[in-house]
Amino acid sequence: MGAPLLALACLATTAGAAVPRPVWSLGVSGGSARFDSHLADYQWNLTPRPAWGAQAGASLGRFGLALRAGVSAATQHVDAAASVTDPAVRVTTLDLAGEAEVARPLGTALLARACAGRVAIGYSPDRVTLETGAGATTVDLPTVRAWSWGAGAALRREVAPRWTATLAVERHSFAFDTAHRSGASVTFARETFGNWNGRLELARLFGNR
Repeated sequence: MGAPLLALACLATTAGAAVPRPVWSLGVSGGSARFDSHLADYQWNLTPRPAWGAQAGASLGRFGLALRAGVSAATQHVDAAASVTDPAVRVTTLDLAGEAEVARPLGTALLARACAGRVAIGYSPDRVTLETGAGATTVDLPTVRAWSWGAGAALRREVAPRWTATLAVERHSFAFDTAHRSGASVTFARETFGNWNGRLELARLFGNR
């Protein structure tokens, strides 16, 4: 009976060692955002702007999930007669991103990504005054909120024990109701916009690997 018992013990040990354990991570990111060219129709300044963010994630084997928050900014021209002609536009995102490792050439992981979440577009200041022939008019610039979704690819490599660096490119899309002047009339529509984001992510890993 000794040999069978020893074999069962070895199998149990091997099975226990093969069970994958999740790896947790906390990270920060910095990069650049390029806004949809169609936003120029609404007087956005489309110059690429800095973008930054933070994330907390977990991975198991080749797959991972991360809760991410990010911020980027632009300006939007309102009117030459406004008290603030070009208020700042702050674009804030909060999403859940999933990724899968599709290859690992030379120790660098190639990742496919997809995400979904919410985007908020806010103004600073959120109220401007327009001077007209009949006097001053106050115009509110409310925050716009919408669902967002996106996809992209990334390259990740370990740069130090329990530290990784990831170079990512993603396209994020969102849709909301718009209004703009077309000749003598105002056109109302629901439009979809897509922004490109490129960033470098630095993350600290926790847990058994």
